[in-house]
Amino acid sequence: MFPQFITTPPSAQNAADLFSWVSQVPVAGLRTGTQNFDEDRRTEMLIDVFGSIDGFRVLELGPLEAAHTYQMEQLGAASVLAIEASPELYLKCLIVKEMLDLKAHFLLGDFNRYLEQQDVVFDLIFASGVLYHMSDPLHTLRLIANAAPRVFLWTHYMGEDETGFQARPVEVHGFRCHYYEVVYDPNSHSRGWAGVNPSACRMRKNDILAALASFGFDRVVVTEDLPDHPGGPAFSLVGHNSRWQAPTQAVPTTTPVNHDNYYRALCARLRSQIDHLTQKLLHLNEQKIQAEANAQQQREQLLNSPAWQETISCAKEAERYRLRCEQLQAQLAQYDTARQQLDEILRSRSWKLTAPLRHSRRLLQRWRGD
Repeated sequence: MFPQFITTPPSAQNAADLFSWVSQVPVAGLRTGTQNFDEDRRTEMLIDVFGSIDGFRVLELGPLEAAHTYQMEQLGAASVLAIEASPELYLKCLIVKEMLDLKAHFLLGDFNRYLEQQDVVFDLIFASGVLYHMSDPLHTLRLIANAAPRVFLWTHYMGEDETGFQARPVEVHGFRCHYYEVVYDPNSHSRGWAGVNPSACRMRKNDILAALASFGFDRVVVTEDLPDHPGGPAFSLVGHNSRWQAPTQAVPTTTPVNHDNYYRALCARLRSQIDHLTQKLLHLNEQKIQAEANAQQQREQLLNSPAWQETISCAKEAERYRLRCEQLQAQLAQYDTARQQLDEILRSRSWKLTAPLRHSRRLLQRWRGD
């Protein structure tokens, strides 16, 4: 439940605190989730295959927290229309739109119903994490094929070694395969992130690829395959129908791109990125200064601690002993030289002449303990 009123000064944090988040919204100082927008490569896979999405009209199915929406705008999409069925996630998308000043439009509702009722076309349909939530995924794929010549899919699929799921043969739009029903736990904390129906049907990976080919996608590139994904086997793909033709009654979702406006928008987007990076750099610099101050404070505390002072005292005492040892070694060397000289005298002169010297030698030996 939302609080009835917010009495603190207006801020982006007030809006963010209305929900718990998965994504880390890229606003300096904002406390949201931990999953960094920049660590998700799914939109970059579009560039890997198509080279660019500059000027594309994009339909996004299930935007979640608008992370991919933001990324596609950064990559140059002329427009993004995102449809979300969850009221909570829809409101999160609106919050992100306000925070990041997105041009994207967000609609609340079932995207299957939208594609069934609207005669619209797009350059690309981006469907990440939605196909495996459909009760009739083949029908969704057919709707996508009718509305755009390009598609991105990230979806779980039914692995060949998975058991416990009943295979149900189906034929949709002339394509035959098997569905595997997955029933949702209504009490699960993640139920709000699942499909709109009590259950969904998953497909085999090869059936998904074959269905896309049957519906006209003559080029399909599997960009990632994750058979050991914690949520079950998953993969992503980019598809293109090079012979695609818009339905007769279909109209573009936006007017043709005005290049002057497009480049002005591109410059504005770049300025926004520069501002964001500048703020991030300032934030990192503040963290660096604080870390240096903490390190200096810890160093001063260490230098002033009794243990450190005792260590310094012991080191000084050890240095005094070392110097004293060096002095004693020098004296010992002098005494050794004197004894050698005495020995030479004793060997070269008569005993009578050297008796006093022999006496001195005995004294020296006694002193040394020989």
